[in-house]
Amino acid sequence: VFEETDKKTEQKKEADAEQARLDRCRRRAERKAICRCGQESRTGARSRSRRRRRRIISQNPFIIFYLEMYYKMPNKHVTEVARQAGKEWCALPQEERIKYIRLAEREKKRRRRSGRGRRRIRRRRRRRDLDSD
Repeated sequence: VFEETDKKTEQKKEADAEQARLDRCRRRAERKAICRCGQESRTGARSRSRRRRRRIISQNPFIIFYLEMYYKMPNKHVTEVARQAGKEWCALPQEERIKYIRLAEREKKRRRRSGRGRRRIRRRRRRRDLDSD
Protein backbone atom coordinates (compact mmCIF):
# COMPACT_ATOMS: atom_id res chain seq x y z
CA VAL A 1 0.00 0.00 0.00
CA PHE A 2 2.78 2.42 0.92
CA GLU A 3 4.71 1.60 -2.24
CA GLU A 4 1.71 2.45 -4.42
CA THR A 5 1.17 5.81 -2.73
CA ASP A 6 4.90 6.56 -2.96
CA LYS A 7 4.83 5.82 -6.70
CA LYS A 8 1.75 7.99 -7.19
CA THR A 9 3.22 10.92 -5.26
CA GLU A 10 6.52 10.52 -7.12
CA GLN A 11 4.69 10.55 -10.47
CA LYS A 12 2.68 13.60 -9.40
CA LYS A 13 5.88 15.41 -8.35
CA GLU A 14 7.50 14.60 -11.71
CA ALA A 15 4.42 15.79 -13.60
CA ASP A 16 4.33 19.02 -11.57
CA ALA A 17 8.05 19.59 -12.16
CA GLU A 18 7.59 19.04 -15.91
CA GLN A 19 4.64 21.44 -15.98
CA ALA A 20 6.66 24.06 -14.08
CA ARG A 21 9.53 23.66 -16.56
CA LEU A 22 7.16 24.11 -19.51
CA ASP A 23 5.63 27.19 -17.88
CA ARG A 24 9.10 28.70 -17.38
CA CYS A 25 9.99 28.03 -21.03
CA ARG A 26 6.72 29.56 -22.21
CA ARG A 27 7.20 32.70 -20.08
CA ARG A 28 10.81 33.03 -21.26
CA ALA A 29 9.67 32.74 -24.89
CA GLU A 30 7.00 35.38 -24.31
CA ARG A 31 9.56 37.73 -22.76
CA LYS A 32 11.88 37.28 -25.71
CA ALA A 33 8.93 37.57 -28.11
CA ILE A 34 10.02 34.48 -30.03
CA CYS A 35 7.55 31.79 -30.96
CA ARG A 36 8.28 28.06 -30.64
CA CYS A 37 8.78 27.54 -34.38
CA GLY A 38 12.00 29.56 -34.29
CA GLN A 39 10.72 32.50 -36.28
CA GLU A 40 10.98 35.92 -34.71
CA SER A 41 7.79 37.65 -33.84
CA ARG A 42 6.76 40.64 -35.89
CA THR A 43 7.32 43.14 -33.09
CA GLY A 44 11.05 42.48 -32.76
CA ALA A 45 11.68 42.53 -36.50
CA ARG A 46 9.62 45.62 -37.14
CA SER A 47 10.86 47.87 -34.36
CA ARG A 48 14.31 48.69 -35.77
CA SER A 49 13.15 49.17 -39.37
CA ARG A 50 10.22 51.39 -38.37
CA ARG A 51 12.27 53.56 -36.07
CA ARG A 52 13.39 56.77 -37.67
CA ARG A 53 16.78 56.03 -39.13
CA ARG A 54 19.39 57.98 -37.24
CA ARG A 55 22.21 59.71 -39.04
CA ILE A 56 25.32 57.60 -38.73
CA ILE A 57 27.88 59.73 -36.95
CA SER A 58 31.09 58.32 -35.62
CA GLN A 59 34.75 59.15 -35.69
CA ASN A 60 35.63 55.50 -36.23
CA PRO A 61 35.50 54.18 -39.83
CA PHE A 62 34.65 50.62 -38.76
CA ILE A 63 31.70 51.81 -36.64
CA ILE A 64 30.31 53.66 -39.66
CA PHE A 65 30.67 50.48 -41.74
CA TYR A 66 29.08 48.38 -38.99
CA LEU A 67 26.10 50.71 -38.51
CA GLU A 68 25.40 50.69 -42.25
CA MET A 69 25.23 46.90 -42.14
CA TYR A 70 23.15 46.97 -38.96
CA TYR A 71 20.46 49.17 -40.51
CA LYS A 72 20.38 47.03 -43.67
CA MET A 73 19.63 43.86 -41.66
CA PRO A 74 16.74 44.66 -39.30
CA ASN A 75 15.91 40.99 -38.63
CA LYS A 76 19.38 39.93 -37.49
CA HIS A 77 20.63 40.09 -33.93
CA VAL A 78 23.27 42.72 -33.05
CA THR A 79 25.97 40.16 -32.30
CA GLU A 80 25.43 38.36 -35.60
CA VAL A 81 25.72 41.63 -37.52
CA ALA A 82 28.84 42.64 -35.57
CA ARG A 83 30.53 39.30 -36.22
CA GLN A 84 29.75 39.50 -39.93
CA ALA A 85 30.84 43.14 -40.11
CA GLY A 86 34.19 42.29 -38.54
CA LYS A 87 34.85 39.54 -41.07
CA GLU A 88 33.82 41.72 -44.01
CA TRP A 89 35.86 44.69 -42.73
CA CYS A 90 39.00 42.54 -42.60
CA ALA A 91 38.37 41.33 -46.16
CA LEU A 92 37.49 44.82 -47.46
CA PRO A 93 40.06 46.22 -49.91
CA GLN A 94 41.77 49.49 -49.00
CA GLU A 95 40.02 51.38 -51.83
CA GLU A 96 36.61 50.62 -50.32
CA ARG A 97 37.79 51.36 -46.78
CA ILE A 98 38.78 54.86 -47.88
CA LYS A 99 35.09 55.75 -48.23
CA TYR A 100 34.52 55.08 -44.52
CA ILE A 101 37.79 56.71 -43.50
CA ARG A 102 36.75 59.91 -45.30
CA LEU A 103 33.33 59.86 -43.62
CA ALA A 104 35.02 59.51 -40.22
CA GLU A 105 37.42 62.38 -40.98
CA ARG A 106 34.51 64.55 -42.09
CA GLU A 107 32.76 63.83 -38.79
CA LYS A 108 35.91 64.71 -36.83
CA LYS A 109 36.12 68.06 -38.60
CA ARG A 110 32.42 68.72 -38.04
CA ARG A 111 32.76 68.02 -34.32
CA ARG A 112 35.82 70.23 -34.07
CA ARG A 113 33.92 73.10 -35.72
CA SER A 114 30.82 72.68 -33.58
CA GLY A 115 32.77 72.25 -30.35
CA ARG A 116 31.30 68.82 -29.67
CA GLY A 117 33.25 65.69 -28.98
CA ARG A 118 35.69 65.09 -26.21
CA ARG A 119 36.11 68.02 -23.91
CA ARG A 120 38.67 68.15 -21.21
CA ILE A 121 37.49 69.22 -17.82
CA ARG A 122 39.98 71.37 -16.02
CA ARG A 123 40.52 70.13 -12.53
CA ARG A 124 41.11 72.57 -9.74
CA ARG A 125 44.55 72.55 -8.35
CA ARG A 126 44.61 71.22 -4.86
CA ARG A 127 45.93 73.28 -2.01
CA ARG A 128 48.72 70.74 -1.57
CA ASP A 129 49.76 71.29 -5.20
CA LEU A 130 49.70 75.05 -4.72
CA ASP A 131 51.88 74.84 -1.59
CA SER A 132 54.56 72.87 -3.41
CA ASP A 133 54.95 75.60 -6.09
